[in-house]
Amino acid sequence: MSKARIMKMIRIVIVLFLGWCLFIGCEDENIESEPSYYENFWEIKDNPNDPVQHRAFEIYQKYGIPVFLNDTIGKMFVKIDIHGDSIFRYETIDLNWNFTSESYSTPYTHTYIKGTDKCLMALELAAKYLETIPASIYPFSMLLTEKTVRPDMSGGVTSISSGIFFRTLLLSDVLKQNTDVKVEKYINKIMIDVILNKIDDNAVDNFSKVSDPDDYDVKWEELEPDLPENFDPDILTDPDALEEDKKVVRDVLGKYGFVSSYEQLDFDDDWEYVYFDCTPPYPDSDLQGYINEIISVSPEEFERRWGNYPLVMQKYEFIRDYIPMKE
Repeated sequence: MSKARIMKMIRIVIVLFLGWCLFIGCEDENIESEPSYYENFWEIKDNPNDPVQHRAFEIYQKYGIPVFLNDTIGKMFVKIDIHGDSIFRYETIDLNWNFTSESYSTPYTHTYIKGTDKCLMALELAAKYLETIPASIYPFSMLLTEKTVRPDMSGGVTSISSGIFFRTLLLSDVLKQNTDVKVEKYINKIMIDVILNKIDDNAVDNFSKVSDPDDYDVKWEELEPDLPENFDPDILTDPDALEEDKKVVRDVLGKYGFVSSYEQLDFDDDWEYVYFDCTPPYPDSDLQGYINEIISVSPEEFERRWGNYPLVMQKYEFIRDYIPMKE
């Protein structure tokens, strides 16, 4: 082999060796600059100088639930690329995410809450919600927005007041809940939705078969010809009403397996619009009435109120294990 050929091969080996060293050096540098992917972005850190962050931390410290006002919840430096630009990794709340699918489904668009006072108001609503509900139905996390929309079938968008997703409870329209009454109704609706989301389909199906289907969405005066003169379903939620008057109402509702009544807009004999008391319109609304009653009282109080009505207790047995009860 000629001397020139040998020198050429030596040069090739040297180049390959230097390239390998450079590759190893770059790999080492990349490994050292990679972040820890076990960092918990879902842990709320305190910042006493930021009243919003500090309040979110207090809620997290008390309930263990991270509450966010933005769907981008974390940002971490990864490395400098070959152009000298910083590369970051972002952690976001994806409402489409679950264990078995990628995030290619519905695009959600959020309007974030701005301003310290508004943010604090939203966080207080979240704290009130967590204070009200049983710990057994706490969400993994909460996202608070001023408004959240998603596309609809007509090409427009649909607003979402609240939503239950795989690991996030979305509370939108939170700034509209600006009175104690509105907050109470909003929290109660969300709590019922969360429980409905957890109840097994078979239990719901069995529940819906107890009452006669013809007894739904009927005026009480038509269903019960001998309706007592003092029959007034509204007194069931009146803390000042007499117990004997409430029992009169329960005797009527319980006979048909109902624990709640509804108001229906209809015409009277003079063709004027008036509200009539009627049975639940359908089994779903009937189930919501049961959930509302169960979470409002202890098991002992529920049985005291409704234990003498077989249809009520039959429905109760189907769903009681899915609903956290008041102690």
